[in-house]
Amino acid sequence: MILVKERIGKWIYCCLTIAILAGGRASADECEEFQLAVSKGELAKVTKMLSLNKSLVNQRSENKFTALFLAAMKDHFEIAELLIKHGAKLEDRAFGETPLYRACMDGSTSVVEVLLKHGAKSR
Repeated sequence: MILVKERIGKWIYCCLTIAILAGGRASADECEEFQLAVSKGELAKVTKMLSLNKSLVNQRSENKFTALFLAAMKDHFEIAELLIKHGAKLEDRAFGETPLYRACMDGSTSVVEVLLKHGAKSR
């Protein structure tokens, strides 16, 4: 009986892991935690969270911003680079703005360079 429970537990864990890695949506709490880590520039935490749930990269928070917008606002160029490598959408819009526009408006010159290097459109 214990072996059956262990096998079922491992099977459920495996299925959940596959669902998450396949792009299952993160919970609101997980998204909030991720975006807070991006805002604070916590590269190690952002890296770890992305490795556990790739869907975080383009999820919007309650304020409608994705993580790339937050990295652009705070000039966290290493995090912006990481997000782009994980599929962050360069031309995504929030309130009519793109991450490039936001980076320009906030004086985040290093993020502007990263975004342009990866093909963000300036028009």
